Amino acid sequence: MSITLNKRTILYLLLVIPFFKTAGQDFSFTEFEHDFGTISVKEKSVIHRFVFENTGTTPLVVKSVYGHCSCIDACWTKQPVQPGDTGSVSVRYSVMGTGTFNKRVKVVTNKKNTFLKVFGEVKK
Repeated sequence: MSITLNKRTILYLLLVIPFFKTAGQDFSFTEFEHDFGTISVKEKSVIHRFVFENTGTTPLVVKSVYGHCSCIDACWTKQPVQPGDTGSVSVRYSVMGTGTFNKRVKVVTNKKNTFLKVFGEVKK
């Protein structure tokens, strides 16, 4: 019975892994997270620009970008990004008090979705 289970597992992996590998090659960010470090509470907001390349063979469209709290705002390349070209997602963190923050931002595209992360610490 364990031999059959192992064969099924191997067969599953052989079929599924190439799919994920191909799907993951549609676009590539130069980084997926950014550390703002220590920032002053006097700053209204901080912004970081994430750059990506369309590594696929068809145009890439970023449909939306959003965080799960009102302290995150984003803007992104609105026009389709052609294969081999680059685009960007700029994430703004609005300072709302002191302490550490660690925020995820969801990037929704016509190819796949991915997450970016910004973090840091706000001090007086």
